[in-house]
Amino acid sequence: MQKTTRVQHHLDLLSAEIFASTREKLRPDPAHDVVQAVFWCLQTEDSLVPRNSSQGDYRIGVIALKTFDISKIGVTDLDIQYKSSEKDLLLAVIDKVRLFDPDILVGYELHNASWGYLIERGLTYGIVLTDELARVHCDTQAILHDRWGYRKASVFRVIGRHMLNVWRLMRSEFDLTSYRFENIAFHLLHQRMPHYSFQTLTKWYEDGPSLLRHRLFRYYLDRVQMNLDILDVSEVVSQTAQSSRVFGIDFYSALTRGSQFKVESVMLRIAKPENFIVISPSRKQVGEQRAIECLPLILEPMSQFYNSPLLVLDFQSLYPSIMIAYNYCYSTCLGRIQPPGQDDNKFGVTHLELPKGLLGKLEDHLNVSPNGVAYVKPYIRKSLLARMLTEILETRVMIKNAMKDYKNDVGLIRLLNARQLTLKYIANVTYGYTAAAFSGRMPNVEISDSIVQSGREILQRTIQTINDNQQWGGKVVYGDTDSVFVYLHGRTREQAFDIGQDIADTITGMNPAPIKLKFEKVYHPCVLITKKRYVGFKFERVDDKEPEFDAKGIETVRRDGTPATQKIMESCIKIFFRTQDLSEVKKYLYDQWAKILSNRMSPQDFIIAKEVRLGSYRSLPHGAQVAHTDMSTDPRAEPQYGERVPYVVVYRGPNARLKDRVMKPEALLQNPSLRLDGEYYIRKQIIPPLERVFQLVGADIRSWYEEMPRSQKAMALSIAQTTNIQEGAVNRIDRYYASSYCLVCRKLAGQYRLTKLLKLCEHCSSLNVIDVAPCETSTSCQGWVDLPCDSLDCPVYYERRKVFQDILGAAVYEALVEDLEAHQQEINQS
Repeated sequence: MQKTTRVQHHLDLLSAEIFASTREKLRPDPAHDVVQAVFWCLQTEDSLVPRNSSQGDYRIGVIALKTFDISKIGVTDLDIQYKSSEKDLLLAVIDKVRLFDPDILVGYELHNASWGYLIERGLTYGIVLTDELARVHCDTQAILHDRWGYRKASVFRVIGRHMLNVWRLMRSEFDLTSYRFENIAFHLLHQRMPHYSFQTLTKWYEDGPSLLRHRLFRYYLDRVQMNLDILDVSEVVSQTAQSSRVFGIDFYSALTRGSQFKVESVMLRIAKPENFIVISPSRKQVGEQRAIECLPLILEPMSQFYNSPLLVLDFQSLYPSIMIAYNYCYSTCLGRIQPPGQDDNKFGVTHLELPKGLLGKLEDHLNVSPNGVAYVKPYIRKSLLARMLTEILETRVMIKNAMKDYKNDVGLIRLLNARQLTLKYIANVTYGYTAAAFSGRMPNVEISDSIVQSGREILQRTIQTINDNQQWGGKVVYGDTDSVFVYLHGRTREQAFDIGQDIADTITGMNPAPIKLKFEKVYHPCVLITKKRYVGFKFERVDDKEPEFDAKGIETVRRDGTPATQKIMESCIKIFFRTQDLSEVKKYLYDQWAKILSNRMSPQDFIIAKEVRLGSYRSLPHGAQVAHTDMSTDPRAEPQYGERVPYVVVYRGPNARLKDRVMKPEALLQNPSLRLDGEYYIRKQIIPPLERVFQLVGADIRSWYEEMPRSQKAMALSIAQTTNIQEGAVNRIDRYYASSYCLVCRKLAGQYRLTKLLKLCEHCSSLNVIDVAPCETSTSCQGWVDLPCDSLDCPVYYERRKVFQDILGAAVYEALVEDLEAHQQEINQS
């Protein structure tokens, strides 16, 4: 009888997270700490694999040591296995992987946890998990670390399967200041997840009652499922799979390789039928080619505040369109046109040898680029790159039209969207393939200069045409590579939309197809600061009533500052755009500065997060300094390559050095005697970016701060000092009095004796805020005030710590307990 083989047309993903009991405050170390339980979750479309009845498309299970008795915590409907030893547990994990045979192994952080921890822990028993988990068995006696994967994907490689490091994938997909699991879950899944320290989890496991062990169990079970939810919502797997199909490369290369590899893969498939061979130059040959002579046109903007409409027009896919319109390519280039007597036939990394008489025959059939390089016209030979880009752009249009016709088919829409994004990517990076003059695969300076100089000439003609047209009455105030900003002084917004469309149609008609200028939006009003830095109220349609705040390159969208800077700067700009009254901006800033100086703002808004690459610094930046401090007590605290390390700046006296005032946020929150350095944040983090914007309208932000009423500053500083009493200080009368501000809303509430503090202000007291204090309204978050959740990404955690420090820093414990009981009685009676 003939044996039939079941063909699989889908991808199976197996997510895993581990719990290992730790030693005191140290992180789990595979050299010492035993794996107590492995939580796994399988996502598959295979109908032969049974699911958990309450878990939808997932099958979820746990492999645990017998000491981790799940039966006592009331959890059912799961695939649970118990093992008598850790070695048996690791072998059970191997058996589970072989049984399900997943294509992809998933973990949120694969270097120090999840699969990586299991792999390193297996070495203590002589088990090489990278081989045991592979689909092809090989007798390797050591684990080979993938250094490229450490920077881009997973540090480990398993033959026949992919290992996805979720946090690193999210780092390349989204621009965030933190890539901790809790922050990713909030931004992608819109759920607040608690975070518990390893010390807390170990204490729950070793000494906790069934309730706490149940909470530990649910904590890991939620995380292992949400790994797959994050991949599903971000569509990383589907987009990468579609990209690999379009590029014609393998899944891992589509995930990790650069643009040159992908462009060449597409280009080679078109070149082969034409009998073209792609050369492989050495690094020396690449370095010996001509230097780049042409640069994109980037005008210095007329930096000022624009009260009338400002048009923004962009050329659609300018560089790909130029390559198609003028037939620029390796296969159509005849070299540089030179004066008689010169015979320099250098062409990119090689030399161009033309048959004698060829130029004479083609004299009337050439396109000559602005930098003096000749190319034959399309009817003589169709450019290889032009053919490739034409097919890409036309296919993308077809796909986008198909997406409009199948709006109700969610699965098909996701697939088509992944493909059109891939095509857009490959079209945009083709120019970079020809211009990669340092580490390029096949760079050609003549071609890249032709593209750039043609784009520069098109933009210059566009600017001149707009400025010379009296009917439009516009003036180009900024231009950048493929875009122009046109100011229409004295025109209405409705007129601006008509003029913008007329400009786009006129310029498009001046250029050969497919070069097209598109009218994008109207800014009204707007501030142009410097190159690539501007902000305005954006209107995309003439019937838009409410504008959208749109900023490029300034601190409201940058990640190298603090959230407080972003919020304050955005609010100031919005106030000025709406009122055009600097006194309103000044009033708002005085209020915010007073809050900062009095320590009445959340520390979360003052966290600075910078990427750290250990081993590549001469003098340590502050993020690396904080990382080294952690590593001195726990070597496992080393940050991942490119990980953002958060830190804050605290007050340590007037003459303290900045590097002595930097610490991690946890240290600030756990020490009531510390407070943020408000002067540093105001002078170094908030005022400089505000100055760059408001000096264009004649405002001196720094002098505003210097002129701030001394009484207001003094009161703010006294409040900060009162609510941050130094440890061991002598008892003073102000220790028994609160600040003049309500602990909840932070508004002025009158001077209360501290034992009456929990009456708060009248409004907050009426809300019974002491009784109801959940971590947030999200149903997914389990963190209440009495739980040791320490998520640095949850705003309520900072509020809890702030209230706790305010109370402890101002009253003795007995008085506080008495007042809390009295307040509770008042609530019960009411």
